Order: sequence, then C-alpha cells, then structure tokens
Amino acid sequence: MTWSSFAHLPNNMDEYINILTKLHDGMTLADVDTIIAEVKGKNRVPHHYRSNLCHLGLFGIRDKCISLNYSPAEVSDESVKHILKECVKKNRSKEIEAIRNIIKKSDSYNLDIIAAEIIKKDPHLERQNLIRWIRPVVSLLKITDCLSDVEEKKEYKKCLQNAYLKVANGYGDAIALELIDDILIRNKSDKNIVEILQTVLKIPNIKYKIELLMKPAWASKCKAYRLNEDLFTHIKLKKEL
Repeated sequence: MTWSSFAHLPNNMDEYINILTKLHDGMTLADVDTIIAEVKGKNRVPHHYRSNLCHLGLFGIRDKCISLNYSPAEVSDESVKHILKECVKKNRSKEIEAIRNIIKKSDSYNLDIIAAEIIKKDPHLERQNLIRWIRPVVSLLKITDCLSDVEEKKEYKKCLQNAYLKVANGYGDAIALELIDDILIRNKSDKNIVEILQTVLKIPNIKYKIELLMKPAWASKCKAYRLNEDLFTHIKLKKEL
C-alpha cells in the first residue's frame, strides 16, 4: 500500500472548515492551492495538498477547475463532519480502509498502536515516516467519529441477523459461525463474521441478545474464530437484534 497517499490532508476540523468554506465551483487549481497555502500558513503548497482533497472525494477536477461535491454555504462544524463521513464512506482507498479497520479493532486512535499494526504486516516501513503519513488520516477518522458509527452498527446488525436466520429455524438455535461467514461471502459482504461481530458487540445491551459458544472438538468439527482472546465455533441469537 502507498501509506503516503493522504499525507497532505488537513490536520484538524478548523483546517477543513477554513478550506471548504472558501472553495467554490469553477475555481481554478491555482486558486485552490493559494487558499490551502493561506490556511496552512505557507507561501505556497505543492499540488499534493489539493490532490489529496480531490482523492478524498470533496471535489472533482475538469479543465483545470474544480467541481464541488458539497455546498460551501452550508459548511459548519456539524455539516463538515457529515460531509467528511460521506467521503470516507464512498472512498475506495485501501489505505483509509486498513487504518479504519485497525482503529475499530484496537478501539483506539493512538498513532503508535496503529503504526505498530501496519508494521507487523510490512516490517520494512520506517516508523516515524509512517506516523507522519498516517496522522492526517487518523485525524480525519477521529473527526468522523468512526468508532461510534451508528449507521454502520445498524447495517452490520441487520447483516448478521439476516445471515443467521437463513440457516436457523428460529431464534435460539446454535449455528456454526462458519456457516454465517459462508453466507456473508456469498452475499459479497466486504466484512467477515469476526469484523461484523467486533462491531455489533459494541452496541449497548446487545450482549444480552447474543450468545457465543465454543463447542469441543468431539462435539463439532466447525472452524473456530478468535474474538479478542477467546475462540468460538457457534452463535445463538436469543431474540431479534
């Protein structure tokens, strides 16, 4: 992955607001660069700053002018959060998705933790450079509050329940997690059973509706899945989620 892909995104909410309110449809790329430089307190900035905003999805570029994907007149603290959340949701960057998954798995925006997880898979990366590259992405995901994404939790909850009911005769049946995972794969879900459960189990009081079981080898040959530090082979939904 190219971890420096979004290294020139704004660093905080104030920078996003100050940039987004000053852009308008049809603005030239040179004028966009001037605005970004002013917000950053620099005389000029390279095109990477503008390109990063474009790749995030805030605007498109045609004939050396921009076409906004939002209304600058409606920019506020709350609307910027929504605008950025929609950009993250629609973005197909593997780098953003990987960092987002690490944040959710570790339940933390800590840069050292995130960098350590990335380096586990790519030990040739230099730690300080990596932290500098991913800092703006982590800041973006913190602004959009990806750890408490209500809509995503609802979506995953529905996905889990539908897959369970395709196999079970009704609530209360113990169903192999492996079967649920197979259904998710057939439905072309971009998440596996472990990722979905890690998100769903963070919903308040949901644990009273879900029971995870680890059946012994003599009772089941089903695949075991690791959640946190425990292994489970089956799931039982006690009632509608």
